[in-house]
Amino acid sequence: DAGQLRTGIYNINGDLSYINGATFEAGTNGTSTNTSESAVINLKGNLSTDATVITAANTPGTFQVNLVGNSTKTMTLGDTLDFSCTTILGINKTAGDIQLGSPVTIAGHVTLTLTSGRLITTSSNIVTIIGTGAISGGSSASFVNGPLAYSNTSTSLKSFIYPLGKGSAYRPITLSLTQGSITSSIYAAEMFNSAPLANALPGTLDKVSTVRNYKISEGIGGSAFTAGSLLLNYDTDDGVTVPAQLRIAQGPSAGGGTWVNLGGTGTASTTGTITSTNSFTDLATNTIFTLADNTGGSNTLPVELSSFTVSNKSRTIQINWITSTEKNCSKFEIERALV
Repeated sequence: DAGQLRTGIYNINGDLSYINGATFEAGTNGTSTNTSESAVINLKGNLSTDATVITAANTPGTFQVNLVGNSTKTMTLGDTLDFSCTTILGINKTAGDIQLGSPVTIAGHVTLTLTSGRLITTSSNIVTIIGTGAISGGSSASFVNGPLAYSNTSTSLKSFIYPLGKGSAYRPITLSLTQGSITSSIYAAEMFNSAPLANALPGTLDKVSTVRNYKISEGIGGSAFTAGSLLLNYDTDDGVTVPAQLRIAQGPSAGGGTWVNLGGTGTASTTGTITSTNSFTDLATNTIFTLADNTGGSNTLPVELSSFTVSNKSRTIQINWITSTEKNCSKFEIERALV
């Protein structure tokens, strides 16, 4: 399309595929009159490319692909998104999610923008941010539901924001780190709405959260991770009542080890953030992070139930439960729902 101006807004109700060497781009065509182009695609269907797709290699323009609509769709990309023009890949759905059908790498001049709708990733179909690629946005209405990874090629202190969530819970984290060389290393993170596997408590902690935990790990190969700190967000269901006694704990993903107290202090009761104050140097074995209560503290970090059963006893209902851990618990309230 030499000399053709590719500027405008294109609304596509069906699927969009780039295959057999098709050009996936906007920007200024190098053989045209050097006029910057601006193209916007609003796509309601599935997006796919194969490994032969050609991305823009022109002088700067702008290109925006918005994944919209009201039902869950799939994004399957056969090649890295690496453009020379400013490019936005936006998730802005009125309902439904975007499910990855392949790994997706966000690279040069591309920003993945989260506005509305979850991005569903898996350990095999993961988003990785490299180079000048970026991710922006993130809220309770739009987050990465699954793992998200960053590539780091710097020996200077770097901070990476992961807009993570699971189900309906949004809990972004910030990982700040240094590594030993400029060799690329991949740092992946994922949130889980469950208790971590059991590890022994050190003398400085008396409990860890049973609500959620985070797995943060460095990929095999690359440069050696040397030190890091972590910022966690918490909200109502995390059970933070005494922020001064809140801590972050780190432990092995396999369980059977000992939690490490990374320190920190919560910023507020119920909803706030906490940043570790004790540096950690291991992201190979001790890859699980969670909220914890300082010894002598009284954060509820909710009660952990090991058993809960309900049985019909003639004209009555019998409820039995067993708790594994509880502290400063004054009573239990039982509620029922009519269905």
